[in-house]
Amino acid sequence: MSDTKVYLLDGGTLVIDGFHAFWNRGPGGELRFPCYAVLIEHKDGRYMFDTGYDFDHCGGNKHLHEACTICHAKELEVSGNCQPFEHLGYSDLTFAPEIAKKKGVQLPPDPALDMYTPKFQTLTGDQEIAKGLWLFETPGHTAGHYSLMVEFAKRRPILFTADACYSKKNMDMMCISSFHLDPTASLNSMKRLKELAAKHDAELFYSHDPESFKTYQTGAAYYE
Repeated sequence: MSDTKVYLLDGGTLVIDGFHAFWNRGPGGELRFPCYAVLIEHKDGRYMFDTGYDFDHCGGNKHLHEACTICHAKELEVSGNCQPFEHLGYSDLTFAPEIAKKKGVQLPPDPALDMYTPKFQTLTGDQEIAKGLWLFETPGHTAGHYSLMVEFAKRRPILFTADACYSKKNMDMMCISSFHLDPTASLNSMKRLKELAAKHDAELFYSHDPESFKTYQTGAAYYE
């Protein structure tokens, strides 16, 4: 773990309504929040957690021609057969052209797709995918949602909540976002993240928190 470095790659911002960020609590109105990808330099290679947007967290996959996508088995299954209310979240199928083909979805012309043949490794349960890199099941936002914990040699672990918890305010209020498959599972996953952070003395990094993001190191700066 002495070689592990974590970079946060600023992906810009999105705007949603406050009632979506804080389900049935609000306040309503325009809320702009940050998006970022996580690049991990590890002795076993480079890992990315979230490749950014065309829409939802996998827009950059098509540019990583040699990469293997690690994901929960349920997530890959659902991406080709999602519930109607999940359509927006799974609307970008460039990460899996074969799924798009089976669904009859015509992908837009893109030179990157001509060179992209995706490879998938599916998992279930909590997994250590490399020394000190832990995927923890946190379903509810989606069927196969994972959060990531990175252990370091020189500092506390970082636990990236991903979309299991948008912000510290969500955690403090125990209020989930409106974009979810199962609200009860979402709430239980937030509770689990809090328990994991306490168990591992890990620092929680939230996925879409305007206030917390101001304190995060981004760009060329890194955590080690």
